[in-house]
Amino acid sequence: MYPEMDTQPDSDCAYPPDTVFSSSSTTNVGAQHRPRPPRSTAQHRQHPYTIPGRKALIQKLRGVHENSSFGADTGAGPLATDQRRSTDIIEPSLLTTPNVTPSTQPITTILIPDLTKLITRCSPDPISGGTYGNIYKCIYHGPEGDVEVAVKAIRPQFFSAESFRRELGIWKRLRHSNILKFMGTTSDFGDSVALVAPWMTNGTLTLFLDQNKETLGLHDRLLLLRDIAAGLNYLHTFSLTEDGHTDLNPVVHGDLTGTNVLIDGDGKAYLADFGLSGTFEKVVGMTYLAKLTCHPGALRWAAPELLSGEESTALATTQSDMYSFGNIMLQVLTGKVPWCHLTRDIQISYQVVIEGKMHPRPSNDYVTDQHWNFMTRCWSITITDRPPAKEAIQFVASALHLSTSLQSPSIFSDERNPGIARDKDAVRAESGCFTCRIRGKKCDEQRDINVGCQTCARLRLQCLGFGAEFPEWLRGREEVIREKITNFLNQEPSILSKKLDYCGYPSDTYTTSLTSQTQSNLPRPHTSDSSGTYHAYFPDEDNNNSVIPPGYPLPQPDYNNAIDYNRVNPNIQNTWLPYYMQHVLHIQYLHADGSINEIVWGLIHSSYSAREAACLLVDLHRKSTQGAFGFTAPAHSRIQSIPVVPVTEGDAFASLCMVSYFLFSGGQGQWQAFLDSACDFSIKVLQRNHTAPYWALKSCNKSMQFIIKTSIWFDVLASVTLIRRPKFLELLRALYGFIAVDDGSPELSMMAVMGCENHIVLALAEIADLACWEDECRRTGRFSIFELVKRSQRIETILKPTNHPDHPDIDTETTRRRRLTSDVFRASSLVYLYSVISDYIRCPKITTNIAETVECLRRAGGLSTARHVVRSVVFSICICGCLTDDPQYRDYFLRRLQEQQTETVGNCARVAQLMREVWSRRERGELVDWRVVMQQSQMLLV
Repeated sequence: MYPEMDTQPDSDCAYPPDTVFSSSSTTNVGAQHRPRPPRSTAQHRQHPYTIPGRKALIQKLRGVHENSSFGADTGAGPLATDQRRSTDIIEPSLLTTPNVTPSTQPITTILIPDLTKLITRCSPDPISGGTYGNIYKCIYHGPEGDVEVAVKAIRPQFFSAESFRRELGIWKRLRHSNILKFMGTTSDFGDSVALVAPWMTNGTLTLFLDQNKETLGLHDRLLLLRDIAAGLNYLHTFSLTEDGHTDLNPVVHGDLTGTNVLIDGDGKAYLADFGLSGTFEKVVGMTYLAKLTCHPGALRWAAPELLSGEESTALATTQSDMYSFGNIMLQVLTGKVPWCHLTRDIQISYQVVIEGKMHPRPSNDYVTDQHWNFMTRCWSITITDRPPAKEAIQFVASALHLSTSLQSPSIFSDERNPGIARDKDAVRAESGCFTCRIRGKKCDEQRDINVGCQTCARLRLQCLGFGAEFPEWLRGREEVIREKITNFLNQEPSILSKKLDYCGYPSDTYTTSLTSQTQSNLPRPHTSDSSGTYHAYFPDEDNNNSVIPPGYPLPQPDYNNAIDYNRVNPNIQNTWLPYYMQHVLHIQYLHADGSINEIVWGLIHSSYSAREAACLLVDLHRKSTQGAFGFTAPAHSRIQSIPVVPVTEGDAFASLCMVSYFLFSGGQGQWQAFLDSACDFSIKVLQRNHTAPYWALKSCNKSMQFIIKTSIWFDVLASVTLIRRPKFLELLRALYGFIAVDDGSPELSMMAVMGCENHIVLALAEIADLACWEDECRRTGRFSIFELVKRSQRIETILKPTNHPDHPDIDTETTRRRRLTSDVFRASSLVYLYSVISDYIRCPKITTNIAETVECLRRAGGLSTARHVVRSVVFSICICGCLTDDPQYRDYFLRRLQEQQTETVGNCARVAQLMREVWSRRERGELVDWRVVMQQSQMLLV
């Protein structure tokens, strides 16, 4: 099972010799720091290799507390043959309190099963051996029958009883589908206790990759990475519950290598090597599963900070685990251990620690730019820049979806590759792909990476993959699928007469025509030239993890009538994407020019998450236009707030689309998580490019500029609702502040995105910051009216009106709309500013600027212009509406909002409802702060 050697192999691709369960070092680090009490003469006599010493060691490990000395023979009689013994493991505190020695604070008693009477060796000799112990293949005679297990017998000289009990207590608590299960202990394997775990048919990851290098495809390798990332994330987010209290207690693996990841008969990966670390100084709140010093060969995966310092300071962390994950990712994608071109550990240490070098990029088709960028982030010298395991899960999930769209599933029902060694009783029940078997037709089984079997390709059907048994997501749906396929083929009788070499896909171009825009033909990057296909939507088991932001479940579109939208490429609703471009995009971004078509078209066709989000918007738009007004947001049970920074531009754009999804649904819901993820991603891009924000933004490509500026706009308006400091405030000050030089660069202009001048965007951000500052100061008793007035005067200066030059020769309907929209924002921003300064709504400056806002809206004139302007300034209407007690103005604002409800999507109805609530409470004599009402509503005013 684990064929390993005691010495380092001489091959160029040598991998570490020590196997699962094994300690990662020969040194007990903690022993160097804790004074060891003097041993009695009896203790000196009880060496582990003597019979009394062995009994004493085993008794101590079982937690048997006797009045006699440590090694005394208690003379306890043997248990009955049918009894099953348990070991009491006293687990120390996990350092929830600082300055508490972990080995002295027991928190619970863990019962460890003793399986000695139930274990039978398959052979008297070990299957493999290493420096720290031997592996035996055995049979466990359990209640459900005989099961193959692995038994690791530990050598006593590399073994600390106290630390063993502590870490075994941790391992016993770990329960995850990608963590090797701990079954119990046995004491009939040498001079020390032995551990029992399930037998892994395919051995270590290193061995498995080497044996299946010709048959493992990209999808199968990504499945392995998904398992490893999931197990690592479970460890890093591990929590303990004691006495009703749950505390986060991250578990650091500390020795993530190719030999500490095991593969079962189905190709599923498990993290192993838990429980045999030495005792060493801890970081508060952490549990460590392996020693910090590296055993021979482990340097290939180890983080540089673990190699460069003294053992007392070289503490493994979750970040060092992520460095190792980057090397695991490299190994899985290439099939070779890291630094395989170097044969000696000293060479690796010199490259990594002394010269600070990163692993060279391999020439491998499976290592894409996205994969390589993520690996290099894992290998960052600045440990805080390394992505968390949660982000690794999302990255791999996105890569899996992309690989699924490029190839048919693997032949096994668990999506594993045919190259994986299966248990001998697993045989194929039938031949042919699932689609042909559902149809009851013969399948040619000529698999193509892009279209599945050639039979399905000829008939323009989606090939649902191959496997011995139908996967769960297909069972019970065969009749429905067969009927849909039959209906499709009946509608397209000419398909049945096509030759075998005919390949059908949707057309290569898309034609759209937005208001005031000419038609444009844009290539579809992810498809090839062809005609329509039938595609039935069957979500695979990864769809719950396909999220924007990463880790955040998307509400699923309604595909109940999938046959009506079947002219699509596999996994892509190609009919819906042109619909999105033609009917939805211009509602999202009312002031964008024609360049947005190419930008967005490229984003949604280069990113699975962006396509999925666009289809959700289409689904929402179709429902709202065909049904009642005011479509509601998805149920909270379908959406869990787990915001993680997106990995790609497509992910960031998808996050912005999801913000629009909630805006279209009324402006309420879990939009904040999506917005924060897009903002954080944009900030990281700017910080990574240049130190000067001006050049950072200008150096971005057009799609990234669009994402950043849209994120800025949403963030500024969201800060009003949330009463928080805008995330982009410092960036806006650098770009548009007093010392900034406005050269008129379109790359820096906010007009093309949201129809608002740069200095007004800055002013809105400054007012939001001022409101947040005032709120905090009043709560903490540090409020200063002098400081409030001084800061507000600076903002007033920013909002001084500008004269728009009249150039009728270049003035277009689009520029006029933008200018009118910007005027409304300027006037309403002053209303917002003065409302922060004064609670009195009849303040002359408030009433004056409300009147100015109304006048700007009236200048919008025609219905088409008014629609674009009013939908853009819902924020302005809400503020002015809440702060006026003039009945005429109130009626005017309500009429403007009601006019927009013919669109059937958006937050106009909710905004009108919120204004009425404020008016009603004020008329009842209540003191109403509209900002508090807004914050409580969690409504985004965009």
